[in-house]
This record gives sequence, structure tokens and C-alpha cells, in this order.
Amino acid sequence: MPVPDRWILGVKFAVLNRSQALELVGGALDSGKQLKVAFANANTLNLAFKDATYRLALDSFLILNDGIGVDLASWMKFGCAFPDNLNGTDFVPSFLSAVCKPLRIYLIGSSSEAASRSYSPGGGIWAGGGSARG
Repeated sequence: MPVPDRWILGVKFAVLNRSQALELVGGALDSGKQLKVAFANANTLNLAFKDATYRLALDSFLILNDGIGVDLASWMKFGCAFPDNLNGTDFVPSFLSAVCKPLRIYLIGSSSEAASRSYSPGGGIWAGGGSARG
């Protein structure tokens, strides 16, 4: 099924509500299909606008909207906000709570302190309770 999209400053955002995004990412996991997901906020848009290489790199990702800045840009360009705020701090815990099998997850773009707060070194369990062994 094609995913509706909105292009803002050269970045293609998926237009999904939370349950649709969870279903899409979960379906890719279940089928073994590689899916790279990125959460883009207003700063991401500014960087992508200035840097063509970065903007092109984002083309290979499913881009989910993160924050009020992206919503405002959507309002200004399309006359409506995104269905849900799909920021990483809300979406990722929802996704990991729904997953029933061990995963390897990679957190890129955050501090090591933030990543370590989401992981229990003793058992490979993410702080929300789902398995993150790998």
C-alpha cells in the first residue's frame, strides 16, 4: 500500500497516524524487509535544506514527523498539521512495547547518556520493558 506523503523543504514525510506508523514498521519487521526510519524535526529540515548530501541520504528513510516546527511548516504549506506527532520519544517506546521478539536496535543522533538510560545492561531490556537483546 502506498504511503501518503508531504514534501517540506525537500524532505519527504510519511503522513500517518500513530497506529498506521506502528503497523507499517511492524509489518516490515515481520516480513524481514529492511526499513530505515528517521524522525525529522525543524532542525532536520534546516540541515537538509542547506546540505544536499544530507537531504539525499534522507531519501532512503521512512521519515516521521517530530514536533511543532514540522507541524507549523505543514500548516503553512498544506493547510493542515500531521495526524499525530510521531517523535522518537513517543513512537519508539510504543513500538518496542508492541514487539514480541528480540531485536537489535541502534540509536543514532543522541548522546550516549540518553541511549544508556533506555537500556538495562544486565539483561538487554529496554527501560519500557520490551526486549532489546542482540
